[in-house]
Formats: sequence, structure tokens, C-alpha cells
Amino acid sequence: MPRNRKFESLANKMIDAYFHPKIRKERNKKFYYILLDYYLHKLVEQNPEKSMKKFIRYSLKDLLETIES
Repeated sequence: MPRNRKFESLANKMIDAYFHPKIRKERNKKFYYILLDYYLHKLVEQNPEKSMKKFIRYSLKDLLETIES
């Protein structure tokens, strides 16, 4: 089934709009919000390789910082 790029783009923007402010503000839950953000993007994109590359590029550093602190 062909992917609907408009849906994917809108869904990703909605995920980002919801989780990114929470990631910045709620330090005690940051770890969980980063993982939820990743998994929801993965569900929307249905392309594990693309999702993992984006996660590594944009979120891995933040996730590792939550583990170290």
C-alpha cells in the first residue's frame, strides 16, 4: 500500500508538537517522552531504518544525557 506523505507529515508534526515541549520542560519524565516520541514516529513512518536514523540524529544524545544524570 502506498504511503500517504501528507498524513505522515501531519502526524509527525503533531507528535513533535505534543512531545517536544514536554521533553524540554518535564526533566523527570524526559526519558519516557523521548522513547514515546520515537515509537510513535516509527509507527507513522513504517520504515524502521529511516526511523532509527532520525532517532540517532535527533534524540539519542538527549536520551543518553537522561541516563547519565
